[in-house]
Amino acid sequence: MKKKLSLLMLLLIVGTAIYSNSLHSAFQFDDTPFIVDNVTIRDLSDVGTIWKGVLPQHSRFVAFYSFALNYHFHKLDVFGYHVTNLAIHLISAILVWWLVFLLISTPGVKDEKSLKHKGSISFLAGLLFVCHPVQTQAVVYITQRFASMATMFYLLAVCLYLYARSLKQRGFVIIALSYFGSCIAALLGMFTKEIAITIPLTLIIIEFMFLNPGKNLRDLLVGFKKGNRWVFIVIILLSLLIIPQQFDFSVKNQLFAEKVSNSHDGDIITFGKYFMTQFRVAATFIRLFLVPINLNADYDFPLSKSFFELQTFLSFIAVLSVFIIGFLTRKKNVLVSFGILWFFVTFLPNFVPRSDVIFEHKLYLISVGFCIAVSSLLFKLIEDQKVRMFIVCFIVAEFSLITYQRNKVWENSLTLWQDVVKKSPNKARGHNNLGAEFIRRGKYDLALVEANKTLELNAGYYKAYYNRGIAYYNYRLYEKAIKDFKKSIELKPIYHDAYNYLGIYYFNNGNIDLALDNYNKALEFNPNYVSAYNNRGMIYLNKRKFDLALSDFNKALSLDDKHIKAYYNRGNLYYVQGQYDKAIEEYNKVIKLDPGFVEVLNNRGILYLNMGKVDMALSDFKKALSINKDYERAYYNIGDLYRSQKKYELAYEYYNKTINVNPDFLEAYNSLGDLYFQEKKYELALKEFDKAIAVNPGHGMAYYFRGNLNKALNNYEQALEDYNKSLETSANNPEVLYSRGELYELLGESEKARADFDKVLNTSSGFVDTYYNQSIDLKRENKDELAISGFSRVINVDEKNADAYNNRGNIYGKKGQYDLALADYNMAIKHDPAHAKAFNNRGTVYRVKEKLDLALSDYNRAIELDPEYAFCYLNRSLVYSSLGKYDRALDDALNAKVLGHGVDQKYIDYLKNNIKK
Repeated sequence: MKKKLSLLMLLLIVGTAIYSNSLHSAFQFDDTPFIVDNVTIRDLSDVGTIWKGVLPQHSRFVAFYSFALNYHFHKLDVFGYHVTNLAIHLISAILVWWLVFLLISTPGVKDEKSLKHKGSISFLAGLLFVCHPVQTQAVVYITQRFASMATMFYLLAVCLYLYARSLKQRGFVIIALSYFGSCIAALLGMFTKEIAITIPLTLIIIEFMFLNPGKNLRDLLVGFKKGNRWVFIVIILLSLLIIPQQFDFSVKNQLFAEKVSNSHDGDIITFGKYFMTQFRVAATFIRLFLVPINLNADYDFPLSKSFFELQTFLSFIAVLSVFIIGFLTRKKNVLVSFGILWFFVTFLPNFVPRSDVIFEHKLYLISVGFCIAVSSLLFKLIEDQKVRMFIVCFIVAEFSLITYQRNKVWENSLTLWQDVVKKSPNKARGHNNLGAEFIRRGKYDLALVEANKTLELNAGYYKAYYNRGIAYYNYRLYEKAIKDFKKSIELKPIYHDAYNYLGIYYFNNGNIDLALDNYNKALEFNPNYVSAYNNRGMIYLNKRKFDLALSDFNKALSLDDKHIKAYYNRGNLYYVQGQYDKAIEEYNKVIKLDPGFVEVLNNRGILYLNMGKVDMALSDFKKALSINKDYERAYYNIGDLYRSQKKYELAYEYYNKTINVNPDFLEAYNSLGDLYFQEKKYELALKEFDKAIAVNPGHGMAYYFRGNLNKALNNYEQALEDYNKSLETSANNPEVLYSRGELYELLGESEKARADFDKVLNTSSGFVDTYYNQSIDLKRENKDELAISGFSRVINVDEKNADAYNNRGNIYGKKGQYDLALADYNMAIKHDPAHAKAFNNRGTVYRVKEKLDLALSDYNRAIELDPEYAFCYLNRSLVYSSLGKYDRALDDALNAKVLGHGVDQKYIDYLKNNIKK
């Protein structure tokens, strides 16, 4: 037992050491659709969704559920996925060890050498399996857990069946449990990958060769005990019924339907060509097991056109020779014969045509036979123990070293596809995927080279057009980019990625409706497309359709709870809505996921600035600059911050730093000019506006600011020309329309002024709301002149805005400008005869002017309009008190108190005393 434990530890240590450098390798190839972008594995409890999966058949449910378990515990941290794959590989190696041990223990193995070295032969088989380089694809390539896990269940089913058959009369319970476990393992294997379909054939071979050597089929069935027979039949039925059903199996569709080959560009797969090609695949597998060099993740493997092609015919001869060797050695060395037969039996599923003719992970299950045959042969052929030990150590060390080195190729997509391109230089897929990786890394020049090479090899490769389109887009060659995106859609009309990128282009170019159409198309063809939901949400945010925007951002995050941009945009949505606390919460989530996301630090800083948290705002802007010293937006916002604090020299400094980093940053020129204008440094202001126009002659806001400057300098004609120029680029800009309206008033052209103000009101209701709310804040802060100016702007645009008149009247009243206040209250009441506050406020002015009858009339009307207007009751009480009507004054004072307005008790006592008198 101690020896077995020591060997077990050695096997585990060797396996772990060999693959130790693969545990942090990136997701590769099909890992993206099956794991990274696979929303069906995100909820472990939603078994129904995992069952439906992303494949049309359900025969891989168990593997997908294991991905769901990994996602539940590890999210998208590759380490957990790799540890799971490695554990499966180690368990499979142990099962190979156990299988060979069980086989040697059967009546079919009679040669003394095998029996003498039973423990060593079986351990060596497991050791060869764990260290052989051909296993790297099935172990390191996470998605090919399909192959490794199916192999594990395959081996377990065979081992448990063989173990149960070896127990004989040792106990009904353990025999029943072993058979039951075998059936369950076979079932799990069938729902992991279709290769489990050959389990029954393997069991038949074991029955003939090991458990009932020398018997024919009839003798075998008669000799079966009833219980054994039923288990055997159940496993056969499970395999023959379940797997074809998962494929909606039809001979025509599965065997004879033509399909495009993914293994060689331009090839069309037919059953005949595919069948002949598999002899070359089998020969390649034999070569790889014996000489594991030039391993390749994506072979360029043309279809055989004729059986008598030299390579095809020689491959057939080689494969046939191996089969004959296996048949002829069945009596002399049953283990070698069985190992060879295992190869052919487990290779059988490869004759069902698939788009990929060859992949190394298909060797994983097949290689078990080689391990059995080679380990047996080494002990059969080499008598000298020292020589045998040397050869075994050499083989294991060599295989281990090659495996360890091969793992490095799988480290990331760049190393993988560079290796593929080196070994398959004339295959389009390798060049395309290498180009895609260059795009991900921002190396667009190299991406263009690979995309063009891909299209040179395969002009119909739609993904290459998409990749080249992205490269062109990032080089601002937009016409070429759009042409390529549209070409990829022409070749693949349901290609959602191309629709999404078209949407990005149209959105960035202001064509919002076309962008929306393309995002909708992307989601039509992929309802779980996270990026498209996020992008469409940005459109709805732009259109101020906040409910739809929020719905899309929420959907994106329900599909991918680590989607940084969706959190960022949801934060922007809350920011626009004025829900600052929620916005900060979203920004904090982004920073937690990506501390280097300078845009969100910048936005959070702006938000803090709006909330009056200046120190926190400055801290965020400076954090952004510590991450990216050339982030111009942070310099600009620091300039705005200092300007708000009236630290103008620092504001000038940071605006200039912005321009130094990015000479095309137009807002910085405008802000510099506007600040100079504010400080009456008109010549300097003019220079900055002129610089902005020089940088971009179509930049409307620079003309707007220069127009304001010219208006202040009484250069009315020049100002009008600037405003008109500004409106050429943005015909409905409310700021520009309003300023031009003011200018028309100065020029005495009142009709044109009114037309501009009406246009502001009709095209931008938000303009009025913004200025009104800003003016309320200014009023609250006792910035009276600025508040009056703001309310005046609102009234100019919306001449019937009663609230603006009422609030401006309040400020005039506070300043003692009662006539102006009365005029505003009169206008408020004119435009809103039910404006209780305007009546109350006008009554107060009349009371101050000692026109008590008029005051009383206005208070009566205000209370009639709003019977719960507590403050008005108190005001009317004061009038009654002045008129000596103390009982009425007391009633009103008490009403005010009941309605929640604080009333001084001394005043109430005063009224009561006067009533008594």
